[in-house]
Amino acid sequence: MKMHAGNGARLILVSLVVLTLVGLSQKSHAQGTGTIVGAVHDQVGAAMAGATITIKNAQTGVSRTVGTDANGYYTASELPTGQYEVEAQSRGFGTVVRTGINLLLAQTARVDFTLKVSQVEEKIVVSEDAPLVDTQSASLGNVEVSQRIEELPLNKRDFFQLAVLQPGVLPPYAGRGSIGTPQVSGALESQPQVNGLRESNNYTVLDGGFITDPYFNTATVVPNPDAIAEFKIQTNLTSVRYGRGGGAVINIVTKSGANQFHGGAYEFFRNKVFDARNYFFDKVPALNRHQFGVNVGGPIQKDKNFIFVSYEGLRQIRGEAINAVVPSVANRNGDFSSSPAGSIINPFTNLPFSGPLNFDPTLINPLAQKVLNLYPIPNTDSNGDGIVNDQDTLWSGAPIGRQQSDQGVVRWDDSLTLRQNIGARYVYQNQTALKNFQRFAFSGPISVPGFPTQDRSTTSNLTAWHILAGTQFTNDIRFTYQHNNVVFGRPKSGLGRLPFGFTFPQAGQTGLGDVFPQFGIGGYSSIGNADGDVFRVYQVYQFQDTVTYVHGKHNFTAGAEVNRFIMDSQAYFVRMGIYFSLGFFSFNPVADMLLGMPSFVSGALGDPARNFRSTGFNWFVEDSYRLHPRFTLTYGLRYEMQTAPTEVHNRLAAFSPENAAAGTISKLHPEAPAGMVFAGDPGFPRSVIATDKNNFAPRLSFAWDLTGKGTTSLRGGFGIFYDVAPIIPYADSSLNPPEFPLYFYTPDPFNPTTFANPITSNPDLPQNQADADKPGTTVLPFSSLFGPGIHNRSPYVKQWNLSLQRALTSDIGVTVAYVGNSATKLLGSVETNQPVFIPGQSTFANAQDRRPYPLLGLIYDHGTRFASNYNGLQISATKRMSHGVSFVSAYTWSKTIDYNSQAITYYHILGHPVFPQNSYDLKAERGLSSFDVPHRVVFSGTWNLPGPGKNANAVTRMLLGDWETNGIVSLNSGYPFTVVDSANPSTTGEYGPTDRPNLVGDPNAGPHTVASWFNTAAFQALPPSGGFGNAGRNIVRGPTLKAVDLSVFKNFNIQEKWKVQFRAEFFNLFNHPNFLPPVNDISSPTFGRITETSTDAREIQFGLKVSF
Repeated sequence: MKMHAGNGARLILVSLVVLTLVGLSQKSHAQGTGTIVGAVHDQVGAAMAGATITIKNAQTGVSRTVGTDANGYYTASELPTGQYEVEAQSRGFGTVVRTGINLLLAQTARVDFTLKVSQVEEKIVVSEDAPLVDTQSASLGNVEVSQRIEELPLNKRDFFQLAVLQPGVLPPYAGRGSIGTPQVSGALESQPQVNGLRESNNYTVLDGGFITDPYFNTATVVPNPDAIAEFKIQTNLTSVRYGRGGGAVINIVTKSGANQFHGGAYEFFRNKVFDARNYFFDKVPALNRHQFGVNVGGPIQKDKNFIFVSYEGLRQIRGEAINAVVPSVANRNGDFSSSPAGSIINPFTNLPFSGPLNFDPTLINPLAQKVLNLYPIPNTDSNGDGIVNDQDTLWSGAPIGRQQSDQGVVRWDDSLTLRQNIGARYVYQNQTALKNFQRFAFSGPISVPGFPTQDRSTTSNLTAWHILAGTQFTNDIRFTYQHNNVVFGRPKSGLGRLPFGFTFPQAGQTGLGDVFPQFGIGGYSSIGNADGDVFRVYQVYQFQDTVTYVHGKHNFTAGAEVNRFIMDSQAYFVRMGIYFSLGFFSFNPVADMLLGMPSFVSGALGDPARNFRSTGFNWFVEDSYRLHPRFTLTYGLRYEMQTAPTEVHNRLAAFSPENAAAGTISKLHPEAPAGMVFAGDPGFPRSVIATDKNNFAPRLSFAWDLTGKGTTSLRGGFGIFYDVAPIIPYADSSLNPPEFPLYFYTPDPFNPTTFANPITSNPDLPQNQADADKPGTTVLPFSSLFGPGIHNRSPYVKQWNLSLQRALTSDIGVTVAYVGNSATKLLGSVETNQPVFIPGQSTFANAQDRRPYPLLGLIYDHGTRFASNYNGLQISATKRMSHGVSFVSAYTWSKTIDYNSQAITYYHILGHPVFPQNSYDLKAERGLSSFDVPHRVVFSGTWNLPGPGKNANAVTRMLLGDWETNGIVSLNSGYPFTVVDSANPSTTGEYGPTDRPNLVGDPNAGPHTVASWFNTAAFQALPPSGGFGNAGRNIVRGPTLKAVDLSVFKNFNIQEKWKVQFRAEFFNLFNHPNFLPPVNDISSPTFGRITETSTDAREIQFGLKVSF
């Protein structure tokens, strides 16, 4: 294997950094919070009131003292997580100390004592861990500690992969489209789905502070694995402390300093030499990846003041294997002889083309053919004849992308007094991702390469906290500030629309330059890129105050939170323009493209600048009531209110069906059709959408220690959880008139000049560049509207569970749980102004006249009108480290039903329609969720291999001792998908393929091969203007997933406090090809064929890590 000089120098630097710190030792401890409770009895079982309990953090030396109440109970809440020793003493009794208590994040650990009468000073020390069985809370979820975070094989060192090791948790859908920030170190492109809910339902917390991006409702930035002490994903029935999401609470805690210095340095590197090739390629894509970092923590002042610092960098050049569906060479030249005779219509005669070509090449639009020739030439057999010729439509390649990221983490903790702690944590990250293609395609499969995009993101997050602690009362005050600066742009590609031959004006060209538009051909990959030049800066301020009070059998918690969200954006969505060719005129999308007859065109003109503001107010109260030594009842209430976003300059618009029905005209824009309303119109708030103020969320749960020994518990409960919808629907309003009107219409197909400049067909639009750069001032005829529904309310989820937990041994625990939820008012998109299908009378030409509101264009309503339901059996087994082995295994059997699995278009799942087939018949959309996976098994474990023994010589011990293996095994059913027809037989002219064909057989009875995954004969396309098909949504099941990841470590103990670790990590160890669902468009030439993998081929990563 070759190593560049720079790479070797970096490894040497890593070693030197560590060697300069010789003599410093010990790992960091966690600084999240947990609770220790327990009871003190004498030898005959009588409760001991007034006993003194001292709880000491073994790593910082900071201690807390509480007393037992009249019933012998004690509670110590808001304790930083980590290793503890707990001491119980009372006059006339011997002292008992329990050591090795590992308090985990959000855990309530029970530590009981039995004191014996003694007239002499006596201290009994017992070493034990916290119990495996939870007898205090009904919340479901496991904690991942730093050892597993750092040692399990994590591809790209994305520690969120550990979240999917729990029951009920699915990895992010591999076909996910555009969402979140670039997936580079420390950022998330998407998050897992939990218990049948969307990833946007999750809520992420870092050191107690909010780090969820309100724009996407995904995490903004998380520390690298070596800076994380532990994290917990709570999957069901969390405390009322947590809100803002009906899904999982993802709780992360950074490492902190301790009384002894600790830290390390590392480098992980990969290249293509040891990687396997993708299933669809004969070569291994280019790869050069280096991830490196250093961290150190220790005391500033022993037992009082501590600091932890971490840095990680990423440098990567990588080719990503893709398959694109492209027009055949024959089609590009006007040869459609492979199509059925008479299937392609001449739009000028309304008769089928005749002759051997099924087309007339003299009608080819030269500019349109020039665009088609930008597609790469097919190089892969697509029709199964074993050769590549001019009829094939598949192109395979591995376009190069680049990623770079730098992240720094600083944490400071100070024990001001015995009862006061203060601290702060700061995370900064700067990242860039250069991609040569986009996964968010407006029609058909993945976009072809050649039109690069560049994402740049700078994120910072600061959390400070101040805890006042007493024997019965604690007050936790936290302030969090996050700032994110995101740019989605494009480097110069050398291809502009003007030199190419297009003449239409483009929004922002004067300042942003000339950019090539996007073309979507039904059933084929798109080319170009309509979006880009998106500038978004947002800031979030959060203030929290949580009070805990212990009184008798009650542990009361109350708190309040105020947050302020500020987003300033200038999002030039679709400013480049989009041409959609769906076969409206010739009944063949490629033929329409050759003729220069787009089905419709879309673009935006003007200035999309927006400045959004929103404020949230939340409060909660909770009581954990110990009704009996073996039975705890927890009940509470949470209230949430997030104001509907306003815009600083009142640049918001929406559609009111009531105003449209009444014929009410806007006072601010009387030129607008009835139904359009604007911020400031009478009867509407500045936000246009009213704020939902009725969000009360009660929760009730119990935990029952069935044996009284802490070895078996029965737990259950019910709760309501509200969602805060992402800001995207409001950001979509930047496409609304008058300032930045988006046009969406069918240009004159018979005018040969409209392909070069379709705006000439619409004299109401700005016809020159100077006017296109200016913000609009009036509402144009047939304007389209985008944004939240006028009657939107807060989505909410009802959660429940019943679980039985049993400790089989002191190290092995098993949980069996029934878990369910029902979500209501989920966000989803419909076309409120969809043309109504009239049998025998519907054509594309009269689509506008068939709209319910014919004076308006598209009305994309992102409304809270959908629902989902989940039921699952979840079984897990956990073994703590003993005899060199630890593991966590999980099995889930579940079913998820919904009406729409995508919050809005930006959460696009490839192969799944964004909108309903018929927006007036939403009941027909009920079906399996797009992430319904009936069965999933996942196993993760660590095995410290046995050494050669004490009698072996030093060389043998060095070579054969201190080996360690870690592995993750994942097996699950395939995802469902929907078969669509981009030919649009309903003649609604909708965005993306939404129509479905008729079902005439069993679709899942297919051969299940790569060439033909399902029974394509089970579907029958409707004829042109034939209406909506009867096939259901998500009725076909895709391929299963099987994956094994393995890591092998060799540890060298240089000194007592030093360890050098060489690592080899194997991702997809057995190189098993896992596939995405097949092409699902019945109008595509590759219908039913699998063209992409869902996981990479086998990848091998090597690493060197030095720790102390």
